[in-house]
Amino acid sequence: MAKIQPFPVYRRDLCVACGACAAACRTGALVISTAPMAASIIWRFLPEVCMGCGRCARYCLTGAITFMPGAEQPPSPPKAVIRAAFSLRRCSSCGVPYAAAPQIEHLSTLVPDGFLGLCVACRRHRAALSLDLVSLAGLPHAPVTGPAGHCK
Repeated sequence: MAKIQPFPVYRRDLCVACGACAAACRTGALVISTAPMAASIIWRFLPEVCMGCGRCARYCLTGAITFMPGAEQPPSPPKAVIRAAFSLRRCSSCGVPYAAAPQIEHLSTLVPDGFLGLCVACRRHRAALSLDLVSLAGLPHAPVTGPAGHCK
């Protein structure tokens, strides 16, 4: 007989792939990993590891995870989402994949600035340009890409 405990319900349409749920999970039932060659982030739920504590739902920023009250949980709920892939947004300056597309879309509703289309290195570079720190330090004015394609 299956355990009687609350279990998570995941709504991919609300998820922004921020990773807060995986960071909050103490058992490792939620895993966020990157697939650099596919330029995507993979979200996975391992139901056999979940203890039903609800931390993931409490830390979820968008309400994508909720908990169903205790019920007899089948080993694999028939319609449970246990894996979702999110494409990564590429930096508009250097082209490096840097964040999940839904995460950037969500943030753009909260932070209306042009920096969201840039990776962290290019944001820093543009901020330095705007403060004229680049010319003072003798740095190049365009992003310089390293061996892995990341801005220096």
